[in-house]
Amino acid sequence: MSERRVLENLLQSLKALESLKNLPDEAVLLDDQVCLLGNFSPDTLRRLEKAGDAPPRTQLSKRRHGRTVGAYRRWIAARTAAPSS
Repeated sequence: MSERRVLENLLQSLKALESLKNLPDEAVLLDDQVCLLGNFSPDTLRRLEKAGDAPPRTQLSKRRHGRTVGAYRRWIAARTAAPSS
């Protein structure tokens, strides 16, 4: 991936993180939004889900699902390493 593309992805992720602050815990993120926020691919999200290590799904309809903002926040918090002294 080119340096320019990496910077574009980073900027897009930072903008998404900023808008996440304004969403209530009950709001639902689609998988592509979760991937953008986490800066990983849909394949990685599928692998995490298969391993039982992804934010839990919320079924929106028969064929559509998402993940709540609150579940995503808790998932990130649980994966955040404590600062080293």
